[in-house]
Amino acid sequence: MVHVEIESSENHIFVNESGLYFVTIFLDDCTAMDSAMVVYKPCEFDCDFELVDDAISIYINELYQINVLDNDILPIMFNWEVISIPNSDFMDIDYDENGTIILKVFEPFTDPIHLNYEVCTDDCECKTAELIISNTWPFRALSRQCFYPQW
Repeated sequence: MVHVEIESSENHIFVNESGLYFVTIFLDDCTAMDSAMVVYKPCEFDCDFELVDDAISIYINELYQINVLDNDILPIMFNWEVISIPNSDFMDIDYDENGTIILKVFEPFTDPIHLNYEVCTDDCECKTAELIISNTWPFRALSRQCFYPQW
């Protein structure tokens, strides 16, 4: 077994359409290209990811699905989870492994609801972002009660 460490600036690692890694090794005027067991060691670019806060304005008693990861710049390999879900009797909140938060609010509320999520990689620090949920109900209710005089 040979242990070879390859700098990321060299073009010795290739990935085919199936995601199988190939490594080209130059040793004593010989060249070999073979599939290899690659131990993933994240590069600097994999630790350089960015999360963007999200906001949604909702109506009462309607089901919403928002993917909070869609506008984020994500690393190649990561895990994500919601780290703070508001404790409330007037709403249902759930999420899936793809970054979609599913929510339904049953009663009007005045203060925005803050929900935080986190993205982590194995060898980098975790980063957090926020989904801010605001209530559209006062505007919708008022628009239904407005009187528009006919001139």
